[in-house]
Amino acid sequence: MANSDYIARNKVGNLIPIEYYPEIFKSAAAESVVLANARRLRDMERHELALTAEDALPMAYFTNGDTGFRDVTKAEWKGVTLTAEEINAIVPVPNNMMDDMDVPIWQEVMPMLSAAIGAVIDKAVLLGTNKPATWPTAIISEAASRSHVVSVPGSSPDYYDLLLGPEGVIAKVEEDGFFVNGHVANISMRGKLRGVRDEVGQPIFQPMMQGAAQYQLDGAPMYFPRNGSLTADVLDIAGDWNQLVYSVRRDMTWDIFREGVISDPSTKLVVTNLMQQRMTALMVTMRIGFALPNPVNMVQPDGTARYPFAVLAANGASL
Repeated sequence: MANSDYIARNKVGNLIPIEYYPEIFKSAAAESVVLANARRLRDMERHELALTAEDALPMAYFTNGDTGFRDVTKAEWKGVTLTAEEINAIVPVPNNMMDDMDVPIWQEVMPMLSAAIGAVIDKAVLLGTNKPATWPTAIISEAASRSHVVSVPGSSPDYYDLLLGPEGVIAKVEEDGFFVNGHVANISMRGKLRGVRDEVGQPIFQPMMQGAAQYQLDGAPMYFPRNGSLTADVLDIAGDWNQLVYSVRRDMTWDIFREGVISDPSTKLVVTNLMQQRMTALMVTMRIGFALPNPVNMVQPDGTARYPFAVLAANGASL
């Protein structure tokens, strides 16, 4: 027997049991930045909810002397409708697999589905991805059509000026009579903002090095979605988020099915038979509607130009 002989770990088969750590490592559930910032109205009792927004403001005039003619004026309103659209997802799981698992599968799946619904909402409202036709035009597209986009130049960008300067994104919103109360920014902006220095070289966005940086611009908080709802071309969305409103027809509802079939939407062919294949499916549904009334104000009465959001776009981006 050679002195180098020994019983190797990979030669004992399953004699050495493996210990498993009970925790499942997972990413933090990313919340919807749109739902966190937009203004929620009362819940809908029907498929549609009608709103009224000011569309023309009355004007007042000076009278020319004691006998001058008094001028007339008018006020106008417009109708805005929120339409509830359904968001859903189904997760089928074999019963035998659920029986053999050490963790309750639905407790793990439900937060993931909630985050998935939040991501669908954010992408639809911000980017227009799979947006229902009844929802308002995506913020990115509408900001571009209203000339509310500030593009980062190719070399040595001054992010302080691009965000807070007289031609920056905040000023674009203020020029239309709105005040910015929040920013939804690409996560890459955190590094860019940490690099912004004042005239003496001090970091502007982290004056207290012993504490966590609080990202704010002109007093308005910044949110950095981690659900993939912003592309690399979109660096920051500044806006008056109270102008974006939503109403819930049905909050997230969970249903468990042990019978029924799941079909391919394109071919209409059955792909899963829950009873015959002994599977259980969890379905989540939500019905929600959005609107952006954009009421008239004295600063910018032109509704074709007025918009409560502006976008900071990456160099060369086409929004």
